[in-house]
Amino acid sequence: MRIGVYICYCGSNIAGTVDVEAVAEYARGLEGVVVARTNKYTCSDPGQESIRRDIKELGLERVVIGACSPRMHERTFRTTLQQAELNPYFLEIANLREHCSWVHSHMPTATEKSKDLVRAAVERVWQHEPLYPRQVPVTKAALVVGGGVAGIQAALDIANAGYPVYLVERQPSIGGHMAQLDKTFPTLDCSACILTPKMVDVSANPNIHMMTYSEVAKVEGYVGNFRVKVRRKPRYVDVDKCTGCGECAVACPKSLPDEFDLGLSERKVIYRPFPQAVPNAFVIDKVGIAPCQNACPAGQHAQGYISYIREGHFEEALRIIREDNPFPSVCGRSCHHPCEGSCNRKLIDEPIAIMSLKRFVTDHIYSHGLPRTVEWVEQSKAQRVAVVGSGPCGFTCAADLRRMGYGVTVFEALPVAGGLMRTGIPEHRLPKGILQRDIDDILALGVELRLNSPVRDPAKLLDEGYSAIHLAVGVTRHTSLGIEGEELDGVLSAIAFLRQVNLGRHVQIGKRVAVVGGGITAVDAATTALRMGAEEVSLVYRRSRGEIPAYPWELDEAEAEGVRMVMNTVATRIIGENGQVTAMECARSRRLSSIDDTGKRVVVAEPGTESLVKVDTVIRAIGQYSDKSWLNSDWEGIEGDHKTLMTEQPGIFAGRGVVRGAGFVINAVALGHETAESIDRYLQGKSLPAPPKEKRPVEKWTREEAQAKVRLGAVRPEPRAEPARLPLEERVRTFKETVLPFTKEQALAEAARCLDCGICSECYRCVWACEREAIDHNMREVIKDIEVGAAVIATGFEMYDARKMPQYGYGRLPNVYTALEAERLSNAGGPTDGKFLCRDGREPEAVAILHCIGSRDKNHNAYCSRVCCMYSMKLAHLVREKTHARVYEFYHDMTAYGKGYAEFHERVQEEGVIFIRGKGAQVEQGDDGKLIVHALDSMLGKPVAVPVDMVVLSTAMVAPADADQTASLFHITRSADGFFMEAHP
Repeated sequence: MRIGVYICYCGSNIAGTVDVEAVAEYARGLEGVVVARTNKYTCSDPGQESIRRDIKELGLERVVIGACSPRMHERTFRTTLQQAELNPYFLEIANLREHCSWVHSHMPTATEKSKDLVRAAVERVWQHEPLYPRQVPVTKAALVVGGGVAGIQAALDIANAGYPVYLVERQPSIGGHMAQLDKTFPTLDCSACILTPKMVDVSANPNIHMMTYSEVAKVEGYVGNFRVKVRRKPRYVDVDKCTGCGECAVACPKSLPDEFDLGLSERKVIYRPFPQAVPNAFVIDKVGIAPCQNACPAGQHAQGYISYIREGHFEEALRIIREDNPFPSVCGRSCHHPCEGSCNRKLIDEPIAIMSLKRFVTDHIYSHGLPRTVEWVEQSKAQRVAVVGSGPCGFTCAADLRRMGYGVTVFEALPVAGGLMRTGIPEHRLPKGILQRDIDDILALGVELRLNSPVRDPAKLLDEGYSAIHLAVGVTRHTSLGIEGEELDGVLSAIAFLRQVNLGRHVQIGKRVAVVGGGITAVDAATTALRMGAEEVSLVYRRSRGEIPAYPWELDEAEAEGVRMVMNTVATRIIGENGQVTAMECARSRRLSSIDDTGKRVVVAEPGTESLVKVDTVIRAIGQYSDKSWLNSDWEGIEGDHKTLMTEQPGIFAGRGVVRGAGFVINAVALGHETAESIDRYLQGKSLPAPPKEKRPVEKWTREEAQAKVRLGAVRPEPRAEPARLPLEERVRTFKETVLPFTKEQALAEAARCLDCGICSECYRCVWACEREAIDHNMREVIKDIEVGAAVIATGFEMYDARKMPQYGYGRLPNVYTALEAERLSNAGGPTDGKFLCRDGREPEAVAILHCIGSRDKNHNAYCSRVCCMYSMKLAHLVREKTHARVYEFYHDMTAYGKGYAEFHERVQEEGVIFIRGKGAQVEQGDDGKLIVHALDSMLGKPVAVPVDMVVLSTAMVAPADADQTASLFHITRSADGFFMEAHP
């Protein structure tokens, strides 16, 4: 290999820091290098000629040039090689200027680094393969990233040239910062009058595909042919349907600081960014789902109905509850409420009493005879569906399918409906009349119920004209203890015991009852036994109280009623005489090292610790599973797929109640929803299973975040409301409901504790207010693939955060504003209707405008933002025009470099604006409430202190916070200040 190396002085740009001759001498000793020269300017004609000559005379096969940026001269030197008939891609450039001389001042180390760069370039050029130019088609479409005025103009110019344009803007509307301005300098033209027609032109141009509320996620490809993925965020409003009438915003109950007005006013959660927005449609602000909703298996919109309760709108609250849960009365009484366990409020004091609030709503509506918004649904589809089992899963599925327009019949083998809600939950926890009203509301939709109708052969229902069958029979078969004596009289299963009691059938129990188990079914069996006259009831559990499945409050209440808790104890055998239970042998439990199916260590009896307990009745409650004995033998092995829920028999679905049991009522409700969706997809010929639903982020706080909100006063600790209980002496011998409902006052106070974590509570007021049906809370993120040949990056700027310079009091002193906030005050569409007002509504008598806040300061940004002087003088003019206040401009140097700028400077001076050459040093509050601006007047050579009513900070323009991500996506270089760089600096 024959390589030539050429080191450039670049005048003194490189030679001022790098010993160029030493680098060339070093290069001569590298393998393959046959010549190493230096040039004053390698890019000049003599420098290029020396390369061409060496290629021809010395037979060079590769060329390395140590010079400046390849971006500037790579094409030049490739042409040089091509002119000498050497493949132009046998070239490597070592960037000595940007990588060495511009970033180093110490010549010896800069020289050594340059040697390393040249050596690396020589190593690379050894590996080069010949490349040859070829022509490829170019995608004749362009991408414009950023919908401010620069992006808008670029999109219009390209589109008007006849090319398709994709205009991507991350905000819900195009317009950018210019839409926030009042006037433009130096002509004082109305900003909106210039911008709005251009925005309308964009929306009307057939060549422009506007993609608002969107971000570029990925860029692939090569010059002229780029493949771009654009992530479109859900705005939850159909832009094509929305007319911009604003009725949704009127109905929305929650307000937030308005970002467009920089927090100087408020907007609703559903909002339009500004009146001239394009597209002129609304958008819903959702930061994520509330943790209570995320924790609920059925996705209950708790924040939504709690917001209604807080306002006293109880009918609407019930309407929201029924959107997700057809059993509000039941779940208001019998629910393990994981929502409360995930409530952010528990990080401050105690979680919201969500279950009790749900119960209050239903009880209040029924007791006061208020409307329940339950309407008959006409059958709009020809297919009929049979649901076997009337528990929470089956009835939920039936209600969903009816709302979809199907004919639905529920078959129940018992003379009463409700499944385990009817037969497995005792009257003192769930009165049967309460359950029945939920069932009646489901039937009111048009669901048919057939009692005393056992189904032995599901396939016959298909023959009878049903298009799909849902087997939803729940978990009604008990798990055996597996010990001696279980066959004795007096040994009962908790499920069978509770069923007999709830159906009003006679059940014989003794005076001394032992319940073996630790779940809620065990607790229910124990408290029911007390109410049936048992004198002694013990609950025997093999692990500690802290490990018991039942909740602590359930145990506390059972214990208060008289149930004795026997923990860390194993039942080893049951003893009887003449076939009747007389005692139960127990032993202390011992944990083994092996792990059981639940992930816990296996528990066995400790030998030698056995003892006898006299009992008349033993109730086993250690679990239950699906009972399929009611089916013909051909069907006993039926299983449903865990994803699609369909069995091997097409059209027959088995909710997981048949497969393995749902467990809790709310889990069964969730399964009912899932099964209804699968059945609908099956009947509509769609694929199964349904595509996975996008997981939305959860607005889960940390303890530190919660405590910070308390310290800032955003949240105040409040005691949790607790429902009253029946007096102990009254409840233990009756089946009256133990827990009483909230009073109205309790409910309102408890609802007021809600933190509105999810911002949008999904209360559906906007949905009900929109006659165009444009609002869809189920919208999800969409990824769109586009192909373009070129991209224009116009992502603009952000304003410097003045809080980083606390000496100016921004965010602490109420009448210190940023320049952009002052623009909003001046704008007729702004928070004060175009009036410059202090926070207390007064018109200021004196205003100070401080230049260079965050710029021309080596501790923050050393650069000059170039426009601050002009927009400061513009604001001074507007203040004088609208208030006649005295205006002081504290400036460092006046940058007025454009056409008409110097004249504008003279104009504002003539209008009486006072210019003080000296950067504002500090702003403090005076004793009289005035703001005191301290500065050093460099013209007078002494400090000054000027009292004013309002201070405006002319903050620097800085690169967007995500500029690094944009640079990485598009492979763009950035300056040290964070802004994008042109092809060569």
